[in-house]
Amino acid sequence: MQQREAGVIRIPRTDERGSMPMALLIITIVLAMSAVIAPVVLRQITSTRNLQDRNSALNAAQAGMDMMMAKVRAAAKMTDKGVNSGLLENLPGCTLSGDAMVPGTTESLKYEVSLAYFDQESKPLSCPPTSVPTTAAVTSTGTSRKVSRTLTATYLFTTSNTNIPGGQLRIDSVPAGVKGTQCIDAGPSRSPVAGTKPTMQACDGSSRQQFGYTEDLYLKLINSESSDNKANYGMCLDSGSAHKSGDPVVFGPCPASQDSKFAYRTFQWALDGTSRFTVTNLTKGTADSSLCMNVTTPAATGGGISIGRCIESDNKTIDYTRYIWRSGAGVGTGMAGDDTAQLVNYAQFSRCLDVTDQSYGSTYMIAWFCKQSPNGVVDWNQRWVHPVPTPPAVYKTGPIVVTYLRKGYESDKNYNKPFCLKSPLNTAANAYTTVVRCDPDATVIPPELQWTVYHATGDYGTSYRIKDSAGFCLTPTDQNAKPRDVHGDGTSKVKVAVCNSSELQKWNAPANISKPTPLTDLIEK
Repeated sequence: MQQREAGVIRIPRTDERGSMPMALLIITIVLAMSAVIAPVVLRQITSTRNLQDRNSALNAAQAGMDMMMAKVRAAAKMTDKGVNSGLLENLPGCTLSGDAMVPGTTESLKYEVSLAYFDQESKPLSCPPTSVPTTAAVTSTGTSRKVSRTLTATYLFTTSNTNIPGGQLRIDSVPAGVKGTQCIDAGPSRSPVAGTKPTMQACDGSSRQQFGYTEDLYLKLINSESSDNKANYGMCLDSGSAHKSGDPVVFGPCPASQDSKFAYRTFQWALDGTSRFTVTNLTKGTADSSLCMNVTTPAATGGGISIGRCIESDNKTIDYTRYIWRSGAGVGTGMAGDDTAQLVNYAQFSRCLDVTDQSYGSTYMIAWFCKQSPNGVVDWNQRWVHPVPTPPAVYKTGPIVVTYLRKGYESDKNYNKPFCLKSPLNTAANAYTTVVRCDPDATVIPPELQWTVYHATGDYGTSYRIKDSAGFCLTPTDQNAKPRDVHGDGTSKVKVAVCNSSELQKWNAPANISKPTPLTDLIEK
């Protein structure tokens, strides 16, 4: 018989052999893994730091670019026409440097920018430049710790008329013996010397046939600026100081300003309602309808240009081979715009809203060649009194009104009466804008006569539209559409369409609206 010790409980013993080696093995494994992971972690930290430095360096380089653009844009003053005019003496020098670090942070954004100015012929200029540059090669290097990144770009300066893309000056018709179409041609030189006579050549679209109609009413050969030729503002067509029939039209340096002696008037060309370029009266400064730009020898390619008659001896017949001109859509607007009460289409940049054939009974309006006059007063059928928003407003609603003042029709019951632009309020293929008699001062304006004119809205797509009360946008027909829907002379009819960002739907827009930034070819070295 067994007896237990009273109150004692014995716990059986366990075998603990092997515990210490296992602990040592685990410790060894952990240490080994730490040794392997530590370099990876360190490399990751270093890589992250390098990535941050690279981003900071790139931000610094971009800050240098932004600083350069700010200094260039600041080198200007506002003219009495509300246009920024550049101040050559205020352009930045060849180097800029600084630190764009945000106060209160430890991130340094140091940059160094170098500039190289070039003229129209890509010749290097002094620094700062003493003559008007066309481009600047910009190099901006940003640095963060030991990391550097470099951006390069080309800055395009906006100079006089550079936003006019250019187009051909084509004579309307050619005699049967002449092949193809004929355009004014400047010859082989990009900047012809003063006195060079332009000729009529087969239209080929080359640069020697690209002209722009400037705000001063000069006909300028595009990209003809040359300091060597004393033509800092390009070469323009000059009618001469005598203004005698038969005098040749020649190239001369475009005037830099409108001097008090009126010498600039020999370069001014008005465009009348028949599409004739007339000279400017040297004394009065008005269009002289007795002298027009003529093709000297219409029957032969290579003939010259002169000033001469504007109509045939019977005072009725018009010679379409001699003095009726058809300007390309890219020739430019001349002085047409809000100041002359004209509505210029942006896509067809030499075309304005026009009452077809000066007839208020026309079944459609057209986008015709913008008429021009040195005194700013053009034919009645392009003078539209239209709503113009006053800043800060970006749009204004009301009727678009033209007053019937057709010469020779003074006895018409509607002479000197207002007509309003009427929308069809639909986009059907055969629906066009027309004009109807109206009272623009009436308390209630019919919806088909209500238009909303937009200026810069802050959004490219919605800026410079003209919308009817149904929400459709005023537009000329597309010259490139097939089949074409055009007037008998090839100009576009005007209708309304579903609104979009098309440049066909923009009216009286600035010439550079589609160029949001002057920086091009921005790349990283």
